[in-house]
Amino acid sequence: MKFLLGIIFLSVTSSSISQNNNKAKSIDLLLEEIKAKESTELIIGAVIKQYLNKTPNAPSSIDKEINKSIDYSSYYIKVRDTYNKAFSESEIKELIYIHQSGNKELFKKKSERVSNELYDIGNSFGKEAVKIIVAKLKPYQ
Repeated sequence: MKFLLGIIFLSVTSSSISQNNNKAKSIDLLLEEIKAKESTELIIGAVIKQYLNKTPNAPSSIDKEINKSIDYSSYYIKVRDTYNKAFSESEIKELIYIHQSGNKELFKKKSERVSNELYDIGNSFGKEAVKIIVAKLKPYQ
């Protein structure tokens, strides 16, 4: 009897893990589709450049050092978690389809439930990035 319950438990658990894994893959595809990583890195790169322009004594290679110091992975985890909590796997796939179709207005409307939280996450990440940038450039001011 215990053996049978153990098999049922493993079956249910592995099915759940498989579903979560599929959803995680769908979320990663969505983030790739909307170019979340590229957009974030471009924005932070522009902020770094602005601060470097105000710090002429800084070495030209410091931008790479600054970028390495910024914890992008924790930001991406928070973004993924936001989508994971807000949408089912089928809704994530629908968002991918809508974005690929080029219907930006519908994508924006369907994504509204995460927009405030994503804004807050991005705002917090930006503030942390600026602290790192300022700290790295302080010796050159």
